[in-house]
Amino acid sequence: MYNHNIVDRGQLYFSLCQVAKQFESGLVILDAQNQHSIIYANNIFTRMVEYHHDELIGSTLSLLTGPLTDVNSEALILESLQQGLSLKLSIFHYRKDQTAFWNELSILPIRDHESIVQFYIVAARDITDSINVEALIAVEREAYSELEQGADIADVLAHLCRHIATTFQKKSYTCIFLIEENRLKLVASNTLPKKIRSIFASVDNLHLDYNNFFQHIIKDRYIIHHLEQQQEEWASILQQKDIEAVWHQAIKTPEGELVGIFSLFFEESIKFPRQNEIKFLDRVAPIITLALKYFNQKKEILQLAYYDEKTGLPNFALFQNELNQLYQEDCSGVICIIEPGEYQKVVDLYGRQGGDALLLQLAQRAMLIPAFENALIARYTNSSVILASKYTIDEELEGLLHEIIVEPFSIEGKSVYITLKIGTSNYDQSILITEAVKRADTALSVSLKSTGTTLKVYDESQVQTLQLEMEVLSSFSYALKNMEFTPVLQPKVNIQTGEIEGFEALARWFSESLGFVSPAIFIPVAENTGNIHKVDRVIFRKILAWQKMRQDAGKKMYQIAVNISPTHFYDPSFVESMKLLITEYGVEPRYIKFEITESVELENMIRAKGIINELKEFGIAMSIDDFGVGYSSLGYLKELPFDEIKIDKSFIDYLSDERMNAVVRTLIQLSADLNMKSVAEGIETEAQHLELQKIGCQVGQGYYYYKPMTLTEVEQLLDY
Repeated sequence: MYNHNIVDRGQLYFSLCQVAKQFESGLVILDAQNQHSIIYANNIFTRMVEYHHDELIGSTLSLLTGPLTDVNSEALILESLQQGLSLKLSIFHYRKDQTAFWNELSILPIRDHESIVQFYIVAARDITDSINVEALIAVEREAYSELEQGADIADVLAHLCRHIATTFQKKSYTCIFLIEENRLKLVASNTLPKKIRSIFASVDNLHLDYNNFFQHIIKDRYIIHHLEQQQEEWASILQQKDIEAVWHQAIKTPEGELVGIFSLFFEESIKFPRQNEIKFLDRVAPIITLALKYFNQKKEILQLAYYDEKTGLPNFALFQNELNQLYQEDCSGVICIIEPGEYQKVVDLYGRQGGDALLLQLAQRAMLIPAFENALIARYTNSSVILASKYTIDEELEGLLHEIIVEPFSIEGKSVYITLKIGTSNYDQSILITEAVKRADTALSVSLKSTGTTLKVYDESQVQTLQLEMEVLSSFSYALKNMEFTPVLQPKVNIQTGEIEGFEALARWFSESLGFVSPAIFIPVAENTGNIHKVDRVIFRKILAWQKMRQDAGKKMYQIAVNISPTHFYDPSFVESMKLLITEYGVEPRYIKFEITESVELENMIRAKGIINELKEFGIAMSIDDFGVGYSSLGYLKELPFDEIKIDKSFIDYLSDERMNAVVRTLIQLSADLNMKSVAEGIETEAQHLELQKIGCQVGQGYYYYKPMTLTEVEQLLDY
């Protein structure tokens, strides 16, 4: 009997074979009636799986499975074949030599006229390249995302190693080494067993000849199929840990510089890698390079954003962030702003780099003090650092900070001793960060006005003083324009006879808006703003006008000492302008004396001598004020032609002390030897007067005799 099923099946098979021969991808035909065995495979398929045609016929698709083939995918294939369903999926298959590849299968059931599945056409396509590319794109995206979120480069590269090991589907230990100081350092790996990790903890354990090794790797890759063929000691060490093959891939910058190595270590010998495997690992290296570059760029940006470029110290922005963290942890402590008193002098002598070096050393020394071991420290301004510690303000704090300057600082090989100006404030939850820092800054402003190493703790009165200084500054121009500055005179008395010999003119300011402003407030403001010479001139004009009035009235004339600031003294037009003023008022120069502080001679002794000589030639007497307070050499006195030495009040206050008494006696004798008049300032008691009289001081000045008086009061005194 004629069997249509057989005829139909044969014709159907024949037709399918004809189609398969023309198909442009791998294709096999499975017999649905005989355990889904392969009954046909085209040449493209045989080349892809590297099995001979005869080896495939009669087998099933399970021939292509291996250790890493997904069992769930296998189950789906079996289910579709058993139920006559179409299916498309990607599965990890193995070639004859057990090299793996991603196989995209499309399974289509072929039915006869009675809708019975007779065959399956299975189209297969090696999609390893595209899968690898997609995987690497995902890896790259994840790496950038992690770096963007602040992950450490070692963590990102370790994630990369794990991802690549999974994608590569070749059992291996995946490691990334970076070159540091011409040595390899393991920075990342997938999960390493303890036996392997122990030798990679320090790559030097492998006893590598680095120069020779780098010569191998520099050409992109270095593949060793069988370590037993290598004679080097490192190959023997790896073999002892059951490593049989190694694949090193160079990690290079776009400029071709070798920066690291991406390595795969295999427990079995490997054949030469396939083209798609080479392409895969060739794509891995640039991802690592770009990740490193991106990390370094972020690191540089972070460095610029949060670190001082010149010293490498944290900057104030980072300091604020870290202090905010202390606040969140409910910490409390002290903020110190520290400024070297000699910072500007160091900059003048050694340049800005000298100032930077000084601040860096200062910060480093502060961090060595046990109490500040975990303190925050940063560069605050060009000339200061700021420190926040959990240490609280107490009497020991100044001593701790003083330890910083016990030893000299080294600037360009020179030893430099400095003083510190320190402003401090407590911080805790009750004070905003900005307010705590501002308070320490306010205290520093006060500290900067003191001599020597000084620590000031913030209090409210400092704010009031600074506010007053700002108000003074705002009113200064108006005061000059409207001649609000006026002189008061304090008599200078002959200690032996009690007679008035002359006067010292002292500047006072009675402001229309502020009332009386203390000289302790307005004189520093005038000096800092460069206006002190204007005040000097206003006072001098009023003194000259008063003297002119007495002179014209035929009254007795007295020599009046006028204070001249150092900046005014060195002004190129100073001498000429003073001469013109005196000439303008027609007052005899012998009734004028200029008082200058001893700091004048320290700035430029030769120039000071020339100015003093020129003034004396014109007839103006010269006095050195506050002698002994500063650091003058006594040798300067014989070089500079002063007429008078004024002994500072700080010496007179302790005249009863034997040692201080000896100093004052020495100064009085010195002035006599140099033909200069000795003047004691700040005499307030009879005991001081009598002692000075006894030891031969010529002139006294102070509240014991007279307080400073207005010009009207002086007139009344003199005319009495």
